[in-house]
Amino acid sequence: MRYRLDTAGLAAVPENAPHVPGEKTLWLLGAPADRPAKGGAPDPAVETGIPETLLQRALENPYPRFESHEGLDMLCVRVADGPVAAEDSGSVLHIFLMEDDLVLFCGDEAYRATLETRLCRQADAPAESFGRILARLFEQILDGDRAALERQEERIMQLEREIIVERQRGDYVRRIIMLRRRLMHLSRYYTQLIETMEYLLLNENKLLDTRAAKLLKIEKSRASRLLASVSAQTEYVTQIREAYQSQVDISLNKTMKVFTVLTAIFLPLSLIAGWYGMNFNMPEYQSPWGYPLVIAVSVLTVGLCVFLFRKNKWF
Repeated sequence: MRYRLDTAGLAAVPENAPHVPGEKTLWLLGAPADRPAKGGAPDPAVETGIPETLLQRALENPYPRFESHEGLDMLCVRVADGPVAAEDSGSVLHIFLMEDDLVLFCGDEAYRATLETRLCRQADAPAESFGRILARLFEQILDGDRAALERQEERIMQLEREIIVERQRGDYVRRIIMLRRRLMHLSRYYTQLIETMEYLLLNENKLLDTRAAKLLKIEKSRASRLLASVSAQTEYVTQIREAYQSQVDISLNKTMKVFTVLTAIFLPLSLIAGWYGMNFNMPEYQSPWGYPLVIAVSVLTVGLCVFLFRKNKWF
């Protein structure tokens, strides 16, 4: 789909209409395989002067990056399917910015339709420019992320209440690991957006007007605040993990303490049993008070051990 940019804003261009050189045009295209065939609609690589080798190399590399060429800025960003989307989900967006053309490749048809609605059909008419369209693009990418991060923070606080306050039983290790992986993914996601906007703001080819640069700085600051929020949540989850590990260690220590006390109590009895288990004819065997005396000594030993342990608050 093509849109013509003029003083009235963005206007859709018929698919088979010829491209007018020098006319400011926004190209919103799908996957590389969807490029027009010869004899059909105009091919952006031909009409805009993007070198074919550069276009193919750029579209085959899905990793986020920024490249500046003579009269051309190339961006590749990974965008999430929704606010704070899950790991490995989302679309890859390739952007080619030139003086008279802005070309966007997006293989995700649903997200491409969203872009068309947000960037083209709702464009602010009179003072539109490619730089401001890019600023609106990053605004759309970050839309709703603040509220989503706040909801995620509430879930982390609920996890903390379950572990520390309510002390419920559950698979907390798995939940903490999943949270940390999600936060690491978000950290990489916002970092690549910030780096892309920083490189774009260098404006080496003078393709951004002053107003567009200001809008991009606003969106970069917004992404930086979101990244700071993710970093704070990562630290929060780390503290929860340490608190949970401390509780597990305390519980294990209590269990070991009980076994130690029981062992200490019955150790004298084991000594008495071993002593009288020897195959010798001891004098106590001939005494009628021998057996009751051994029982009394055993009970007294256990009682004394219990008394000493309770006095010293060992259990």
